[in-house]
Amino acid sequence: MRSQLRASGEATVDLTEANPARVGLGGPGVAGSAALAAAAAAGTYDPDPRGLTDARRAIAAYYASRGLDADPDQLILTAGTSEAYAHLFRLLLDPGQSVLAPSPSYPLFGPIAALEGVTVRPWPLAWDGRWHFDGSALERAFEAGTRAVIVVQPNHPTGTCLDAREIAALERSCERHGAAIIADEVFGDFAWDGREPGLPSLVGERRVPTFVLSGLSKVCGLPQMKLGWIAINGPAALRAQAVERLEWIADTYLSVGTPVQH
Repeated sequence: MRSQLRASGEATVDLTEANPARVGLGGPGVAGSAALAAAAAAGTYDPDPRGLTDARRAIAAYYASRGLDADPDQLILTAGTSEAYAHLFRLLLDPGQSVLAPSPSYPLFGPIAALEGVTVRPWPLAWDGRWHFDGSALERAFEAGTRAVIVVQPNHPTGTCLDAREIAALERSCERHGAAIIADEVFGDFAWDGREPGLPSLVGERRVPTFVLSGLSKVCGLPQMKLGWIAINGPAALRAQAVERLEWIADTYLSVGTPVQH
């Protein structure tokens, strides 16, 4: 049908296209292009395993514009959120252990987990005319060796988000089972119901180690500029330990390009 419409010359909008670079959304803009060119021309290389300080400050300023407090010293830059997941699986799980992921959700988690020798187990979202968090289903999904719970908000493809009561229930479950939270918030700027500024976030004071993911691919419509980040939250001692260990992991790879950080 799509081929027929195109052949007929009909003006169409392809709602199956998920790449913003192909439909005129996003792009580096004048200032971004200048920063890329300047960084490439300078030819300097002074890596920081957490990411360049100025880049981390820019991300903290982005969160501040949403009314959220993210410390630049508790941000780790990655080459996209896929690498962020891999780093966190390395940090939180030993081979054979498991992470819980919502179902239905984006099918990214399984292949990354398999590469790291760990297992993704589903915890089902409830359906009563709309999808929503089900604390009882989450509790039943925990087993020995479950070290983390993934939440995605807004979730893809259900659009679910957690309200304050559900976030509290999630934290209680994870605290009870000694599990961390991995919160994927790459779609957090895209509120469909007019909420401002943006949708709920787990950036901030948390009862358990909580790792919030986002990146330029969605926030700026720049999937070709591979830069994501991990914002580390939670109790102070565990947060400091996580920063130190993630810095060690990131230093092993140093995968984020200097120009895109600029």
